[in-house]
Amino acid sequence: MSDVASEIFKKYGALAIIVALFVASSIWGLAHIAASPGTEVSVLWGLVKYTKPANVQTANSHSSATQQQSKKEEPASKKEQVSDLLPIALEIQSNLSTKDYQKAIVALRTARKIRELNSLESGKYPSELPSGSYFFASIVYLSGRSNEDIKKNILSGSVNRFRNRSTFEIHSLSGSGMHVVGFLSESDAARISHLSGITSQEIILTPFLWGSMTSLVSIPIDRIESSNHREIQISNDEVHIVMDIKVK
Repeated sequence: MSDVASEIFKKYGALAIIVALFVASSIWGLAHIAASPGTEVSVLWGLVKYTKPANVQTANSHSSATQQQSKKEEPASKKEQVSDLLPIALEIQSNLSTKDYQKAIVALRTARKIRELNSLESGKYPSELPSGSYFFASIVYLSGRSNEDIKKNILSGSVNRFRNRSTFEIHSLSGSGMHVVGFLSESDAARISHLSGITSQEIILTPFLWGSMTSLVSIPIDRIESSNHREIQISNDEVHIVMDIKVK
């Protein structure tokens, strides 16, 4: 190659060398562009040979697109972990005795300015009753695997005007929906006195003051994630109904 360049330089001078290099580089460039990725490129009758690299742009582009898609989906997954519920403080009255617990319930009703149902409202569904009233719902209708199930069950069951052993007191409040009123232990009361709206807490709730369950609490239905009722066997002839509730 050096001999050829020397002869051209002697006959035609430096300009010829420049022209020759330009023509050679142009041919080389066209040959490189025309060749498919991964195939052999031959220039100047085989004087220069090499294999054109495979085109990795597509793979890189695909990887980049995948990463961008992951970034777009990431906020969605994070959003699912964010709760719509705000932190709240529950109304709790602790250390009640068998002599004063009924007074505490009456005081709560009075403070909320709610009334009992009249006789003609007995047996109706909650959706048929006005807000600003209280009634009693069967423990069966307060059970559900999710908050949505619990709300459907409550609305599908007729209510009682007066309390019995298998009902919980429900307060229907204007602006804040329905609340379940019951009793729980002092330790459970301390854990749920402030609900974060994110962290779940499991408690046991009973419709009556009983044993160590001496704290009166009012829980918004919206805060109950799931609930299940069961009977505690005190003796062969005595059972007590409680609910296992998960609140948030």
